[in-house]
Amino acid sequence: MTDLVTGEDNADVRQQQLSLHPQAFRPNFLWTAQLPTSWAFLDTHPASWQRQAERIIDQFYSGQRLKSAQRKAIYARLEEAVKAAQDNKVLLSFVLPGTLDDGEMSACTLLVRWQSFSPQSASMTIVDTAFSGREGFEHRTTDNDAAYALFGGRRQIGPLTDRRIWNYQAALPVPSTSWVAMVSGVAPEEGLAPTIRDMVIRLTNSINTFPELTGRVLDPELALEPEQLGDLRAADDDIVLTVAAE
Repeated sequence: MTDLVTGEDNADVRQQQLSLHPQAFRPNFLWTAQLPTSWAFLDTHPASWQRQAERIIDQFYSGQRLKSAQRKAIYARLEEAVKAAQDNKVLLSFVLPGTLDDGEMSACTLLVRWQSFSPQSASMTIVDTAFSGREGFEHRTTDNDAAYALFGGRRQIGPLTDRRIWNYQAALPVPSTSWVAMVSGVAPEEGLAPTIRDMVIRLTNSINTFPELTGRVLDPELALEPEQLGDLRAADDDIVLTVAAE
């Protein structure tokens, strides 16, 4: 289980528990990230994702009288997202369900996964080799001067459909380790693409890693010194996620 702590007020801290997929890749060091509370956490654990998907539909379409076909359509989109996350061993999945301009039920997705390049050390050279051929590839830096790459754009879904999505990804290498944090976002229509791109940048920019803090079980009492957190600040609409090896 992973503690999810709100960053609203130190005097009034809420904690939730997330069930992470047992086969998802994750590093053995502590890391933190800021996540938007307006998105729903998509449970990908085999034992519980179906119940969570139903709750997401109830939450985001409350007050609407969904037809059976509409509910089945959004459930199918969530099921697709769960399967993709499981197949790619994604650690964290978030969705923002809605209705497109043409009336289709769909959802934006925001994912965090970890990729190891062992036995090589993670670096921008590794990232360049792996992803520099991707559309829109560019180098960027976080507020803490950590280098990462951003890439992505429009792509077609399969050879038998005209449906297109807008996919953006960021690759943040963690020096002195073999791990690269991969953040990706998918928009189902062009009008949402700039927002999803900004979300990927914002989430990547918030990631802080602590390779020296390895092999410890997450402790709710764990406190990091201010200098360890660097410039990490939680906005009022964010939660601060702290993850350590189990």
